[in-house]
Amino acid sequence: MIQNSLCLAWRGYYPLPGEILEAAIAALSIRLRELHDSGTYETFYPDGRPLEIDQWPLIRSIRDGQEVRNEDILHLPAQDSQFTLRCNSSPIYDDEGHLVAGVAVFYDVTAQLQTEEALRGSKEEPTAILERITDAFYAVDREWHYTYINERALPGIQRALGQELTREEILGKNVWEMFPGHVSSVFYEKLHEAMREQKVVEFEAHSPVTARWVETHASPSEEGLSLMYRDITERKQAEEEIETRTRQQATVAELGLRALGRWRLMTSKPSWMRPSP
Repeated sequence: MIQNSLCLAWRGYYPLPGEILEAAIAALSIRLRELHDSGTYETFYPDGRPLEIDQWPLIRSIRDGQEVRNEDILHLPAQDSQFTLRCNSSPIYDDEGHLVAGVAVFYDVTAQLQTEEALRGSKEEPTAILERITDAFYAVDREWHYTYINERALPGIQRALGQELTREEILGKNVWEMFPGHVSSVFYEKLHEAMREQKVVEFEAHSPVTARWVETHASPSEEGLSLMYRDITERKQAEEEIETRTRQQATVAELGLRALGRWRLMTSKPSWMRPSP
């Protein structure tokens, strides 16, 4: 499940002429600059480069119409330990294609990244680390048979199957035979891509089996595939709710502007051309 998630939204007025959009971006940039200059914390890319204000995901979404997916931002608070937030940011358009809003969702991936680093560098038994992580994890061989399932993943598999199976009863079974509803889905396509091309894949998809949104990180090896995943349904619902509210507000704003335009047109006419009350 998502922990420490944060959702930010920016709304504009309908429609957004270029000068108004530029002013809105400038105002948001000033607010981010004030936060940055307050000394509360500094922000960086994972490779150590400073994250400039004009490159914040939400700024890029409302300025360039850019979709930002799974971008990590390292935060260095003045009086606390550093943490990493993963960001998803999107522009929102109305039915006529006008950019009317932007939304960004951040969630804390510090523990996940620390776990991945520990798996790479620790001399501790990998299974001991995998049992402590907060994300669900399982591994399959090249024939798609389960070879490992951590404690976090087991309840989700049990719920999806509707059976209280033990890990021992699941290990050795074919994942696609156990979950035929995922065959021909995004999960099937992406995981086969990772296995076939021996490359890491990361993706978000709606599960036709559980009706939940899942973020998946799959890493191939000579033995098969390792998968770490988490439920992101709450984040997706928050994004959809904000987008729906924003579209509704844009519609109301449009109707208001049209009514104002008609009123100005009527009041600008000579009195003899106005309709009688």
